[in-house]
Amino acid sequence: MDPLKRAQQLDKDFISKLLGQSITSFSLSEGSKKGDNVIGKMLSVQVSTEKEEKNLHLVIKSLLPLIGECDAASIGQARFVTALQVFPTELEYYKKIRPLLQQISGFRLDKPKFFNGVSDGMNDYIALEDLRPQGYKMADKKKGLSLPQVLSTLKEIAHLHAYSYFLIESQNEEIIEAMSTSFSPLNNHVWARSIFGTNQSIFFNGIIGRMIELLREKGEVENARKIGRFAKEGHKILLDLWGKTRENGNKYFRTLIHGDLWTNNIFFKGSDDGETVEDVKFIDFQQTRFGNVFEELHYFFFTSTSAEFRKKWLKTCLESYFQEFERVLRNLGTELPQGFTEEELVGTFYENIEYGFAYALVAIPFQLGEPLNDSPTPGNQPTGECEGGKEEQQAEVEKMLLEAAETLKLGAQNSPVAIQRLKELADEMVKLNV
Repeated sequence: MDPLKRAQQLDKDFISKLLGQSITSFSLSEGSKKGDNVIGKMLSVQVSTEKEEKNLHLVIKSLLPLIGECDAASIGQARFVTALQVFPTELEYYKKIRPLLQQISGFRLDKPKFFNGVSDGMNDYIALEDLRPQGYKMADKKKGLSLPQVLSTLKEIAHLHAYSYFLIESQNEEIIEAMSTSFSPLNNHVWARSIFGTNQSIFFNGIIGRMIELLREKGEVENARKIGRFAKEGHKILLDLWGKTRENGNKYFRTLIHGDLWTNNIFFKGSDDGETVEDVKFIDFQQTRFGNVFEELHYFFFTSTSAEFRKKWLKTCLESYFQEFERVLRNLGTELPQGFTEEELVGTFYENIEYGFAYALVAIPFQLGEPLNDSPTPGNQPTGECEGGKEEQQAEVEKMLLEAAETLKLGAQNSPVAIQRLKELADEMVKLNV
């Protein structure tokens, strides 16, 4: 039997076991728009139970589809996602780390409610509360976030970083165990791992190279030339910042980061224009890990704000983040990490600004490209099994990664928003002399 062959279907028994109570009925709908859910499958589930007066609203993410046929494309994508370990990562967060943060530090992490999940490389799924019926919604990823949305996001992520740092500094046994266990998915960046023996630089640099090609094709010849080195150095730039993380004693101190903090993983409650924010919640902790705050901040600003926004508000926003981080630690009676000051935060952000640009070059086609498939994740195409030895299998994986990069380029070139964002990014890089 194929190790990724689905062993269960989403039915009344499945949902009853999931909730721990009998249900009277349920209905299903798509959990996300086409192309928005990059890793795995997603369903929105409305459930009527015998105990609850109101319907329960769930979102179930799964490795393989829980309804319908499990086709070759789904299995191909599932093999790749299994190697990334994103489901074990998110389950580690919801089952172990989040309850610990709430219990020890008092950090309020009640939404979304976690119902259950499994990760065995075959039946992987995670069931969470759907926040949308409660008035939470995503911002428009094509516009970028407003200043109130950015400031509210930074306040919330500063809380996660500060409370996590507090737990680490207090030598909490469970946190220390999680950080010291080499096989824990929270100790490794998803995109730093070797996938099937193939270095991820092939995938990352392949995407960056194609974005530079696209710039050239759209008439941005000089800018494409000036940023051309990123096609060879992009993944190394990312690895360099990931590798700077230290447990304590310097500005690259170790803390828990979300890891994929961008517009589509942030839910806001407030006005439609984004000028008033009542509450903010994060979802999709599939790339959460112990890392440094600069990884988080660069990724957030360069995936969720425009070049114009960064030019006008970046320093103000970084200062706001620092002030909230400092306030939380002060209330907890914990000193700031050594060498971590407001001035150092801003200065170090600019020192590592290449990281933000490199990640943005990868993120633009993923996040703003027109989806050609349900998901641009490698493996999301029917492929035959490779019967050869290790070298042949590795060549097949490299081919798959490069084909995925080419698919992402096609999606980007069909999206005026992606092209415009790419042009603005390249112009920003050149003006900052990156």
